[in-house]
Amino acid sequence: MRADDSVLSITGTDARVHELSLSQLEAMPQVSYTTRLPEVPGGETASTWQGVRLSDLVKLAGSTPQTLKLWALDDYSVIIPDSDLAAFEPIVALRRDGQLIPIESLGPLIVVYPLDDRQELRTQEYYNRTIWQLRSISLE
Repeated sequence: MRADDSVLSITGTDARVHELSLSQLEAMPQVSYTTRLPEVPGGETASTWQGVRLSDLVKLAGSTPQTLKLWALDDYSVIIPDSDLAAFEPIVALRRDGQLIPIESLGPLIVVYPLDDRQELRTQEYYNRTIWQLRSISLE
């Protein structure tokens, strides 16, 4: 995969589609969380996840959604309420411990919540929202 290949598609509430490459995502403001992701292989130990706030991606699409529907490469999907964006600031991580996340390690993009920092996030509901191999977001 080349750095300028599209890795994420965002469809705004106006139905406009925004395609983003890894290099475009890396050029955006980055946030890091050190946390464990129990549902991710190797996630029983803490890793440092770096990426873009999901709220910044929503702003990029110029939309104000009530919910976000996210799809993985294997067509798994989750719904994230927009209230999570301000309350928990999940990120779309593209790096784990400083390295880009390869597809075979559930990359290139994983939604990460600060699970170790917030006790209320340590539930199956939020583990399910930690979608890996993220490919698209639809703002509804």
